[in-house]
Amino acid sequence: MNITLKSRQTIKSSPVSLAAATRAGISAGLISGVAVLAPVLTLQLSRGIGVIPEMQLAASSVIGISAYDGAVGLVLGTLLHFFVAIVPATTYAPIVWRLPALNRWAWLGGPVLGLLVFLIMGFIVLPRTAFVTPPSVTPMPPVPALLIHMFGLGLPISLVIRTVGPLREAVAVARGDNRGKNAALTRAMFGYCRGKSNVGRRFASGPAPVLSCRQLPKARCRSSE
Repeated sequence: MNITLKSRQTIKSSPVSLAAATRAGISAGLISGVAVLAPVLTLQLSRGIGVIPEMQLAASSVIGISAYDGAVGLVLGTLLHFFVAIVPATTYAPIVWRLPALNRWAWLGGPVLGLLVFLIMGFIVLPRTAFVTPPSVTPMPPVPALLIHMFGLGLPISLVIRTVGPLREAVAVARGDNRGKNAALTRAMFGYCRGKSNVGRRFASGPAPVLSCRQLPKARCRSSE
């Protein structure tokens, strides 16, 4: 492992693999898919639309009016519901993997993600499908649907990705919480630069304290493990 330290240099975390980020996105999609059902079903029940017809709505985009005939539409609609939650989550997670500082803005990024999902589904995807509703079933009004997409779907995705699984290390760096890695790199630097500075001589005999980059010697030190 090559270690390079400079004055006022930010020490970065080791990269999280894309596969691990994608798995975190799948987990976030499943969790948000369950979470968003609460406001959706509550609102639709208050409008006199049952749970089964509501889940069959999504299936009608694939099999048309026959989605409302039985269990096939219910099962297919449920699968499509979670698919629509997992796709944006597995898209958002690799972006965070590349730009972990975005986790600082999870409370904003999530609703923006939900807004994009609402616009893409409403104006691009559904108009090109077989989506249809019988007279007894009506889709959710636009404003509640938008709010649920933003705060019932997008926000849970961003919050789960910020805190769950293999992206925690990237989140820690995004928050500036790199004290543990800073200490490890500091010890490695002192092992190489021992005797080259007052700081190195002072801590050569014991564990190195956690120091910010401003406290490190200005001289550039490299070490290999």
